[in-house]
Amino acid sequence: MKHQLAELADHRCRILKRIEAQRADVADIARHLQKPMKYFDTGLNAAHFVYRHPTLFAGGLAAILAFWRNGIPGLNYIIPPILRFAFNRILFNSRSINLPPSESNFDDSN
Repeated sequence: MKHQLAELADHRCRILKRIEAQRADVADIARHLQKPMKYFDTGLNAAHFVYRHPTLFAGGLAAILAFWRNGIPGLNYIIPPILRFAFNRILFNSRSINLPPSESNFDDSN
């Protein structure tokens, strides 16, 4: 009986050591995933905001595009370069292809 209890205690000790090693591995993995998960959470929060407030988002985007089209000084410094690229692509594609630039609906001389 004492032999079986000793084996059980030894087995329990090995299992506890293995559990401790696994916890350390999981903590290490979690530490490496902390920054990407933070970015994911931020993106998810932004998506939830757009889902909850679509009118506010669309209005803000329309205002930025309208100001961009009219050439507000200093707007280039406020908007990050990747958004500037996206806005320029949207504005470039939104212009009429059939009309010459002088007859276009948009006046770029401002």
